[in-house]
Amino acid sequence: MIVYEATKGKFVSDVQQGIIADEIKKRFPGGVKHNEFLSWEHSLGQMGMVVEDKSIPDDAQVAIEFKIPLTAKRVDFMIAWTG
Repeated sequence: MIVYEATKGKFVSDVQQGIIADEIKKRFPGGVKHNEFLSWEHSLGQMGMVVEDKSIPDDAQVAIEFKIPLTAKRVDFMIAWTG
């Protein structure tokens, strides 16, 4: 399960509009602790600046909070593209 998935362009837009943490919270099953929400606001703002790199195409896919099957663990951030 992936909580948030979008193109790089959409992700950067959500970060710049200050809504990325809210978008994840809306989709996150079971509720979110305040500290986790604050962590998303800060860390994903930083990741937004990282992926703005022109060498990463705007149609690259960003996935956030990927639940690893058969575990309680999650991958925080993934980016993928063919190039």
